[in-house]
Amino acid sequence: MTLRARRCSASGRSVRPPPFEQQSNRRELHQEQASMSKKTGLVIVAAAVVAAFPASSWWLGKMIESAHDEQYRQVANLPYLTVASRDYQRGIYSATETVTFELSREWFQAMASQNPDAPPLDIPAEALRLTVKTDIAHGPLPHFKTVAAGIADSRLIFSDQIRAEIAKVLGDKDLIDIRTTYNFSGGGNAQMTSPAFAVELPPDAMGGAGQLAWAGLTANVDFTPGMKAYTLAADMPKLEVRQGEGRMLLAGMRLNATQQRLFDNEPMFYVGSMSMGVDTMDVGPFADGETQGQPVLLERIRYDVDIPARGDFIDVVVKVGADTFKVGDQNFGPAHYDISLRNIHARTAATLYTKLMALYGDPAIQAAAAEDPSVLFEPLAEPALALLGHNPELGLDRLSFSTRHGNAQLAARARFEGLAPEETGNPFVMMQKLDASGELSLPEAFVAELQANEAESEEEAQMMAEMFNQQIEALAAQGFLKRDAGIMSTRFAFKGGELTVNGLPFNPMEMGGQ
Repeated sequence: MTLRARRCSASGRSVRPPPFEQQSNRRELHQEQASMSKKTGLVIVAAAVVAAFPASSWWLGKMIESAHDEQYRQVANLPYLTVASRDYQRGIYSATETVTFELSREWFQAMASQNPDAPPLDIPAEALRLTVKTDIAHGPLPHFKTVAAGIADSRLIFSDQIRAEIAKVLGDKDLIDIRTTYNFSGGGNAQMTSPAFAVELPPDAMGGAGQLAWAGLTANVDFTPGMKAYTLAADMPKLEVRQGEGRMLLAGMRLNATQQRLFDNEPMFYVGSMSMGVDTMDVGPFADGETQGQPVLLERIRYDVDIPARGDFIDVVVKVGADTFKVGDQNFGPAHYDISLRNIHARTAATLYTKLMALYGDPAIQAAAAEDPSVLFEPLAEPALALLGHNPELGLDRLSFSTRHGNAQLAARARFEGLAPEETGNPFVMMQKLDASGELSLPEAFVAELQANEAESEEEAQMMAEMFNQQIEALAAQGFLKRDAGIMSTRFAFKGGELTVNGLPFNPMEMGGQ
């Protein structure tokens, strides 16, 4: 019997349920409707997600393909490398790219022809080609292991013959592995690794066995869309070559860079900083059957380049140094070589760089330069003179090294003072506006030692030493040179067409006649 039937009275009339029961019934009905709506909503959301996933994956795949397109447009700016073929197969969730790069045979032959003593260059066609295959998994969940726009794994592809030779050294490992993870803005991160290996070398002329050992490479690059900016950190623990009694060791190699493209239409022109370091460079003499040189040891080598931008101008500051610079049993360290080019007009420098790269990549011009080097300079004259019109400053900021007799140091700078662009082609005006100066200090005994090493006999060495002392005494007596505790020093300047040494007018022609 239903509830409604039970509520009927004996007379047959319906009796309404109490108010609280009516509210309970309505609440139950509302909950059932809400539950159904929630389930329906979840189904709709799930369906939308399922439908959106392939669409987003396709769109992210297109973004990655566009990034690769831009990458190969930039390769076109390299003079010695071209893209011989490229095949890009893109699906919804993944893509595969195969690219073959080709080194310019004509370019290498032209470069080799500049050395008349070099034998003709005959490079097999296969040696000039390099094929890279990349497997790409599209986001937003590439390989369903992470959240990213995509992941690309790249490796080198070799012929069966070359692959067999590589396998003798690396086994089933690839020569280079590169994994690139793209973020949703179009930039990303690339990690490169190269495995360690060791290989035996053929015996040298003296019959000594040889070995080459490579401790591997790791590199990490963070980049923005289109490689407009990037940071690089690379480590190469060791490269060692041994041949008989000779050796060459590079240990603790590292490279760091932070670069940013300065102009959008100059894809290869970057500013920023780069630093390269080597903990140890140890070169033992390799015997050639007749002579054997002295061992060379360098420790804590640094090579730093800083290119800051200041409005329309940039500076280029290069610092090279080594704490230990030992040749044989003599240590010249700490040794420093710091140079700079300041106040460079950035746009003019970019134009000069572009023309220089074009000349560098033209095999015909390179071949002609072997006969007449001026063909390289004539096309650069206009931008080079325009650069001088902005009054840059060239500096030898520091050239210094240690000797057993004391430190040797040289510093110099040169710039044009107020040179107008239209005056850059007038040598007389340029000499009048040249402003240059410098300082030099050398141990007297070190200079005498260098001269003695050039002498063919003790008598000649003694005669050269006497002449050197007479010249030093004469220069010091005239005020052109200062002598203090075995160190001779001087200051020189050229300004307004006049050369001065230690503040005194100096005529080198008169000195030569004395």
